[in-house]
Amino acid sequence: MAMDVGFARFDKSARYFMNVMDLGLGGSVAREVQKYRRGPLSFLAYQRAIWKILPFYTKRRIKVSSKEFNYAGKALSIVIANARWFGAGLGIAPEAQINDGKLDVVIIGNVGVLEYLRYIPSLLQGRKIFHADVHYIITEEIEINGELLCSEIDGEPSDEAPVTIAIATQKICILI
Repeated sequence: MAMDVGFARFDKSARYFMNVMDLGLGGSVAREVQKYRRGPLSFLAYQRAIWKILPFYTKRRIKVSSKEFNYAGKALSIVIANARWFGAGLGIAPEAQINDGKLDVVIIGNVGVLEYLRYIPSLLQGRKIFHADVHYIITEEIEINGELLCSEIDGEPSDEAPVTIAIATQKICILI
């Protein structure tokens, strides 16, 4: 099967991804996880980072642009998904398909942290979040600008926005 590959182009670098790119909360958590990876409790790195970052995370002002959608405002997280699942089994993009030539974008806008936590059971079941400030977009290319917006690509910290994300022109073949 041929699988799409995401391509993120920053000001000074570029990265490919297979699964998910996350800007905002996820990028901040990924940076924190790096501090715990070699310690005695490294298997708890992700959980430790979430509990350290989440209560104090400040939503950032962002601007998201694509042919299909524009958004400007505060956001907790922006997820660009090639596949449905990420993190610890969160079905963030229930309609994503790895070979459709599209990106599924989820903008978790001006949603409070406690309010977001309330939706975790839905995400664990791979269901959409129904909230006035959560947006689902399917696109071929998207541009994101924002203030100090950290990112992560397939779990690894990456550069900060601005960034343009698209499906790469080449696919990768995988065996299933």
